[in-house]
Amino acid sequence: MSAIRKYSLEGSRKALSTLLFAINLFSGIFLSFSLFANAQQGEKPFRVGFLSGASPMRSANTVEGFTKALQQLGYVEGQNISIEQRYADGKLSRLSNLARELIELKVDVLVAVGATATAAAKTGPKSSLS
Repeated sequence: MSAIRKYSLEGSRKALSTLLFAINLFSGIFLSFSLFANAQQGEKPFRVGFLSGASPMRSANTVEGFTKALQQLGYVEGQNISIEQRYADGKLSRLSNLARELIELKVDVLVAVGATATAAAKTGPKSSLS
């Protein structure tokens, strides 16, 4: 296989992987917030927990896309939604404690970015109940 074709295939796989990640992230967001579709204006803001294994700087594009998607659904931070963000800064062993912290804040929805953060979010509630 030529080097050009091999590079093209690797680029296609990388693009597909990025696309699938974005679809997974945003479908989770839309499904989560469909639970709140019948909420009335004037009620207390929804609290969203945002958990990432990366640093705030590395997660900036994800957070920006997340907040833009929320705005398109009619959720504006500071008006009808508040977002509690927690980052492990690459220290993945911190994720379980950060997930537990968000759960103890009694967030309405917990959004975890990445497989490791998702696993920590799944085990966090069990740990906080014991």
